[in-house]
Amino acid sequence: MSRGTRRQPARYIVRDRDGQVVYDILSSTVVYDRATDGTAVATFSNPHVAFRAKSGRTVVADSPKAVAHDKDKSVIMTGGVHAKTDDGKTLACTNLTYDARDQQILCEGDVVLRNTINHQTASGDRLVTDPDFNHVVLSGSR
Repeated sequence: MSRGTRRQPARYIVRDRDGQVVYDILSSTVVYDRATDGTAVATFSNPHVAFRAKSGRTVVADSPKAVAHDKDKSVIMTGGVHAKTDDGKTLACTNLTYDARDQQILCEGDVVLRNTINHQTASGDRLVTDPDFNHVVLSGSR
């Protein structure tokens, strides 16, 4: 287990094959475990995750807990997620899964997407998007 401090949080960085940062996690604690297949699993408390799209855009998300898998570079945030894009969109949902292989963000449960620039809001049960938020599919509208 690694413990971070307020000034120096625990840090976990995931890179693609070209060495570019895919996402970066800062948290108060991180616990590393080995899965039965020999891969590593990291569990975070109070993670602050910065997802970086290939275009350079960033989505920053916070939640009470997250689990990252080194095998597929996925991260699952749970317990109520709040995210913000660098162009003014906010996103709230129960759970957020980032699939690095497909470069896709999946949000499930009480999804609310707001554009703070033009004051539009959309809500539903499930949202799938790319990290740039260029292609957003929202389903199960409420």
